[in-house]
Amino acid sequence: MLTLQVTNTFGQSLDAVRVTAAGPVARDGVTDPGGLVRFAGMRPGEYRLHLEKEGLVTLEKDVTVPAGKSIAVDATMNEAPKPPPPPPTPAPSAAPTGPPGEPRVLSISDFLDKNLIGGREPMKQSPLGCSGVQRSVLLQVREPLSEQTDDQLDQTLYVVAGQGTLKLGGREHAVSASSFAIIPRGTAFSLTRGRGNAPLIVLLSRANEPCGPAAAAANK
Repeated sequence: MLTLQVTNTFGQSLDAVRVTAAGPVARDGVTDPGGLVRFAGMRPGEYRLHLEKEGLVTLEKDVTVPAGKSIAVDATMNEAPKPPPPPPTPAPSAAPTGPPGEPRVLSISDFLDKNLIGGREPMKQSPLGCSGVQRSVLLQVREPLSEQTDDQLDQTLYVVAGQGTLKLGGREHAVSASSFAIIPRGTAFSLTRGRGNAPLIVLLSRANEPCGPAAAAANK
């Protein structure tokens, strides 16, 4: 017979521990209130005992059952580590600041017919509208737009008409109608018109820029 005594690290008996024995014969059982389980009719040989109980670290123990003798074996089980606390609930995203904009649809070509840059103007900036946290303006460039950087605003640029050069992050790019560029916050950029008399016309959208009086006036 094989008698197994199961205790915790304080020497206290552990009941309801599931024990299986794998070897020349297979046995399984559960410890009683005194922490004991007995397997009778064990053949001589090597056995591996597998002990498990919820809240405890699963334990495996190798024992040898001699021929013609009963043996008693002790086993100590440790408490399972507590699971880590759940990650904190992410804070809700901050609501956009400033007044919301108004929906608007317009034709850029019709807008330009009424707001085309004058022959001697170096640049003309026309507000097109605002969605609440994104402002869109139309730039008509004759003279170079000097290099500028904004550490707070992400911007996108779309070329409506004309040709020119966009210097972005220290690199120059030839741009023309339908060219598109993303300008992350903190990235320097500048614009230069190409040859000829036609202005370079671009749609510039600035994210994280609340609506203001200029955008509100443009929406009316």
